[in-house]
Amino acid sequence: MLYEIDYVIRIRTDYWQSEETDILEKTDWYQPVSLMSSAENPGRYYLQAFDGAFPGDYTFLFCSNYFEGDLVTVADVKALKDTVLVEQRVIFYDQDIQDPEGHKHVYQQSVTKQATCTEKGIRTFTCSCGKTYTEEISAVGHKYVERRIPATLKQDGYVQQVCSVCSASKNKSVIYHVNDVTLEKADFIFNGKVLTPSVTVKDSKGSRLSAGRDYVVSYAPGTKNPGVYTVTVTLKGNYSGSVAKTFTIRPKGCSLGKLTAKSKGFQAAWKKQSSQTSGYQIQYCMTKSFKGKSAKTVDIKKNTLVKKKVAKLKAKKKYYVRIRTYKIVKVNGKDLKLYSDWSKWKSVRTKK
Repeated sequence: MLYEIDYVIRIRTDYWQSEETDILEKTDWYQPVSLMSSAENPGRYYLQAFDGAFPGDYTFLFCSNYFEGDLVTVADVKALKDTVLVEQRVIFYDQDIQDPEGHKHVYQQSVTKQATCTEKGIRTFTCSCGKTYTEEISAVGHKYVERRIPATLKQDGYVQQVCSVCSASKNKSVIYHVNDVTLEKADFIFNGKVLTPSVTVKDSKGSRLSAGRDYVVSYAPGTKNPGVYTVTVTLKGNYSGSVAKTFTIRPKGCSLGKLTAKSKGFQAAWKKQSSQTSGYQIQYCMTKSFKGKSAKTVDIKKNTLVKKKVAKLKAKKKYYVRIRTYKIVKVNGKDLKLYSDWSKWKSVRTKK
């Protein structure tokens, strides 16, 4: 028998879902198909197409009220929208229309189990009469992308292949952390040229990193004159972080000249070294080691002077004397004295 057909409307899906006003006067919205109760499966229904039925995408509207009168245009159908309890979309395919006893299956498909990277899925086909069948959906397989976590100065990093779908991973390799950053030399003597010490970077296993690929080096400006300068090593590529190292350029020294004995003292002369210096420092002592209570220093604050008298010493005693230059520079806003190497010592015996 017929399923209360006057409670069910069949309309083209594109017309039903459209908001366009020019659709409202359309009259080709109808599909001559009825729901027929199944004698073999009580409580179930199947679709029965009549003359004039054709393939297409239709929506079945199950209404709460019996609708009276003729439904001619799309506007007539949409006027009943508030009475629609359930919408069911059905796609009709191009095939022979048979009588109810020779029912032709019309299947709708749905994925009842999604395929994963490693497991197959299931697609289920269902006919309105209740008959179903299934098809396997092939596993999609892993979609690997590279994940790279750079090593830092304290922690190892790694590179591995990771699936972008399920996060499965493989081929993990360790990037050992940076353990040692050293300067070829951290102490220089002023020579009038730009001085830039080379840098060596090693990981925790002792392997050397490659400059340019794994790190870049930048030097503070003005690495020519006496001062304290910063070298910044910035890690890149498989590594992350930065290290700051310092090196010093000290002033050029000078040589000690003639020592002249004086009464309870002496006079020292030296070769002037005024380029990039602030002054000189003389040290004297009664021992060659320049240690002990007799070791004293005298600062000469003018770098243009070339001699200095030292008095109030013990009479008729031998003194060892040496000299060095110094340069006053600013480091972190404070004055710092940088000294040259000591000259070779000379000795002198004071007079009575």
